[in-house]
Amino acid sequence: MTEPIEHWPGRMIGDVHVRSTPEGTAAEQAVFVHGLAGSATNWTDLMGELRDLVTGHAIDLPGAGYSPAPEDGDYSLSAHARAVIALMEHTGPAHLFGNSLGGAVAVSVAATRPDLVRSLTLISPALPDLLPRYGPARVAAAATPRLGEWVADRLRFLPPNSASTPRSPCATPTPPSSTPPGSAKRSRSCAGGTACRTRGGR
Repeated sequence: MTEPIEHWPGRMIGDVHVRSTPEGTAAEQAVFVHGLAGSATNWTDLMGELRDLVTGHAIDLPGAGYSPAPEDGDYSLSAHARAVIALMEHTGPAHLFGNSLGGAVAVSVAATRPDLVRSLTLISPALPDLLPRYGPARVAAAATPRLGEWVADRLRFLPPNSASTPRSPCATPTPPSSTPPGSAKRSRSCAGGTACRTRGGR
């Protein structure tokens, strides 16, 4: 079994603590941004895998790891983005990696200073989901006096699948008459260009 990689050595760059690959001889630079309650050491293994390709720099965001808490107490997304931008102004343009909260920070950095970002890699980023969700509305309605009883009474007559997300056109069975004889399966295109499979009748 491979032994764990030792944490990369760290140093203060400006107001933040940064760990860098010590044998960083690669010309390309990369900056790694951790998630909530994380630190620069979250990136040790990945930085080890990429060290022949990029010289990596993993930041401890303000107040995390060995970075001191910000004097103004500002832990906002924009404040974290400013800290990353300051580091990237030191390293020069770099490939930017972000995970969870760090993903949201990385997106903000790329939008604010695209000149510093050679590429953007997001791993499970904590980005807002703007799609409408009906679950919370149903819960709120059910908790409202009188209205809740009325909603519950109506919902019990609905089939189970009606409360779920509307099915894709791919989920609609193909009538036997529309399938050419001798064809058990055929491919067709769904809305949005997604490929899917339909089963013919037997």
